[in-house]
Amino acid sequence: MFCDDFERTKESEVQYLMKYFYDVHAQSGENDETSFFMYATEDTPDLLDGNDGKVPPLTADMVKQDSSYRKFLENKKPRLSMIDYRIYQTRNDYTKIPTISIPEHLQMLIGEEQAECVTTGELSIEYAKKGKKPIVKKKKRKTSPLVYLVCGFAVIFALMGGIAIGNSLGGGEGEVAPVKYDSIGEDGLIMPEAAELNPNSEYITVSIDRSYSAIPLEDLHLKGEILKENDGKAIIKLPGFNKTDFFNHVPGHTWGFSTDPKGKKIEYYGGKSYSFTEDVKLYRVLVKYGGGNGTKDDPYIIDYYDQLALMSENKARGYFRQTADLNFPEWAKHIPINTVNELKNKPDSECFEYDGGGFKISGLRAPLFEKVSGAVIKNVNITNSTITTTVHKNYGFIVCEAYNYRYQASGKTYETGETLIQNCTVSHSSIRAEYPKSDRETVPAPTEPIVIPPDIELPEGFEPEPQKRGEYALGGITGLGGQIENCYVNDVMIYAELSDYFLYAGGISGKPANVINSGVYGVTIEGKIFNCGGIAGSAGGSRLYNRPLA
Repeated sequence: MFCDDFERTKESEVQYLMKYFYDVHAQSGENDETSFFMYATEDTPDLLDGNDGKVPPLTADMVKQDSSYRKFLENKKPRLSMIDYRIYQTRNDYTKIPTISIPEHLQMLIGEEQAECVTTGELSIEYAKKGKKPIVKKKKRKTSPLVYLVCGFAVIFALMGGIAIGNSLGGGEGEVAPVKYDSIGEDGLIMPEAAELNPNSEYITVSIDRSYSAIPLEDLHLKGEILKENDGKAIIKLPGFNKTDFFNHVPGHTWGFSTDPKGKKIEYYGGKSYSFTEDVKLYRVLVKYGGGNGTKDDPYIIDYYDQLALMSENKARGYFRQTADLNFPEWAKHIPINTVNELKNKPDSECFEYDGGGFKISGLRAPLFEKVSGAVIKNVNITNSTITTTVHKNYGFIVCEAYNYRYQASGKTYETGETLIQNCTVSHSSIRAEYPKSDRETVPAPTEPIVIPPDIELPEGFEPEPQKRGEYALGGITGLGGQIENCYVNDVMIYAELSDYFLYAGGISGKPANVINSGVYGVTIEGKIFNCGGIAGSAGGSRLYNRPLA
């Protein structure tokens, strides 16, 4: 973070001697966000010795000089940035940080408790329109910055105009309308700036019904010119929805628009541009997840982290496709998703497929899935996540336990088939099965029992007590089961220090059904484990269990 001294080796391997660093999260309208690490400079006030133990503060000027933040400004062009940060102090007075892998190294220090959070804070940086100087504000931290976004400010957002185009009335397409967001309405609508119309041109009007508001509001009228070069259509950008608005956002759901006042399906998504051939009135409609019907041709869309919580609550069935990176805020809790195939007498109705689309999921503090059967999970990328538990059970970042079984119903026999986990990755993350630090420090350590692995024959007359028999499995992709294909694990730690031993642990899986064309790099496995390996602790092959008749 701050560099008091540094030593140079090769130019590409410069190392810094540091004691503090900042973990910074910046967020602006419509959930645009970025996270990065920062260091203090030598001229930062209250830096090290002689500062009465003060921690080096983070200032708006320091944030604005950071290259990651400048790139965020260039890409998103926000008029306001909410900055939420944590200051960490390393356990050692000074720690060498290789510049070729600074983010990964600092994340490892946090995950391995080699760096301690000593304070938190937040800033807001507002940028005025042309001709005005930027205004910098600093607030005392009273609550989450997300709550400030939804409750405390009426601020202007600027978003880039390059948003995807949907189908029009009449089936045509057009170019994205160059419209900037202007303000947030009382009902949570992020309303576009009114377009400048040529009084001599013909135009089309889209009316947005707002009668649902607790305070009745007039319809919002959006107008667009009919352009010859666009085949006589008008391109109109619809209002967006602020998902950080506590009063108007429904967790796990998405607002959109429909031409039917009682519609149950989104025809037009907020914040996107559509081409229209005639005047139309649109009504708000609320759907589960990010849209879709959960079928193979029209899967449910997952584009916001709280939709995973709804999947868990609903014991998800059907087809799902992730369409954006998901970042769990520090305060958000994830309950692992159970999606066991019940088969019944219509096995096709109980299928489950989750396609991560190659997007990332970060900030997880629990496995993505708990128990699954007969499922397909593919293209999921989990990063910068930590599972910490005191419960002795199966754990994997993507799936804890996967299995298949045979089931009889209506005189027929059904079988789920093996769960397939394909093209998935886990990186810069850790699983820690251990008691809280405070418990380890205050409770005297018990005398270590004699530990005996399962299925080992003991010499006659040998009766040790007590015995500790291992159960359960730990792995980067899965704990137990699943056919794992084309998966990769990088920079992952698995650590077990509970009183009970784990039976299996592996970088890919503790005990999978099969592992095909997969690899690991930089995996560490430590603690009370009987069988472990870089890829797998053991492997069971395909397994089939008979379940009793319904």
